[in-house]
Amino acid sequence: MANEPNWHKQVAIATWIVAFLTCVLIFLGVMSWVYPPDPAHPVRFEFLSKSIVVPFWMAGAVLLIFCILAIDNFRRRRSTKATRITKLDHNQEMPVPRIRLGDLETHVAAKSRISESLIPTSPADAKTKATATAEPFFTWDATCSRILFKWPEGLSAEVRRHESQACGLLISVINDTADYFVSYKIEVAEANGWNEAHHAFLPNRAFQRRTVNGGGYLDPMSKTNGQWLANVRTDNGQTQIVIGNGQEPRLNWPNNDPAQIEIWRLTLAASYESVKNVGKIQALPANHLLVRWDRENNTIAMMANE
Repeated sequence: MANEPNWHKQVAIATWIVAFLTCVLIFLGVMSWVYPPDPAHPVRFEFLSKSIVVPFWMAGAVLLIFCILAIDNFRRRRSTKATRITKLDHNQEMPVPRIRLGDLETHVAAKSRISESLIPTSPADAKTKATATAEPFFTWDATCSRILFKWPEGLSAEVRRHESQACGLLISVINDTADYFVSYKIEVAEANGWNEAHHAFLPNRAFQRRTVNGGGYLDPMSKTNGQWLANVRTDNGQTQIVIGNGQEPRLNWPNNDPAQIEIWRLTLAASYESVKNVGKIQALPANHLLVRWDRENNTIAMMANE
């Protein structure tokens, strides 16, 4: 607000006043130590109790000058305020509201998306646009070739990118403990595709839970061979991502989504049975892996999704 007092300035002035008085007190204390008071000749302040005689005409003149200055200051304030109001009325200037930069950017981005959605586009343009804006929420590292999911209980899952002959991802199970694993299992519990229009991962009722690596008796501080977590396969002229080593389940991209870059979120569920707790299978918290498949170039990238 324009009439709001400047509290920072007032606090600064008060601080300087307190600092000045403190310096005066310190100076007086030092002087009393350097020059001790003389009881025989004490300092007197009798001049403070004496009255000052001022002629009546002088007192009236001082009062008149004070009133003139007060009235002039009041007129100046009213004139300045009226000038600001007149300028606002004639030029139609409105006060600028204080908003955060982040809110402004969000508002502008939302307006831009609404405006673009109202412009009619051909199917070819829609396909190109979806490819260009497929992943504004993710930052992919093309050099990432290995991701390690490590649970505090001692089981780890290593995901590696494989592009020698077949394109896909391999997963291995690691026993980081000092005991045997009687059994272990890594499953893909869910697979959800990213939709740019809704900025969300869509539910996938057709997907069936699939074990991608599992077995029994894994030695302490040992690692299994890599098994297919996800791989790209072509069957009857149709290329899709397949979860696991078999031909199913295939990840079916929505037929009304024109994006040429598929982004999938795979939910990894892990469980194991320790030799110390035979018969008790311990399930571990789920982790999420994002998989990006470029259909045109047939390349796969990955990143951990916290």
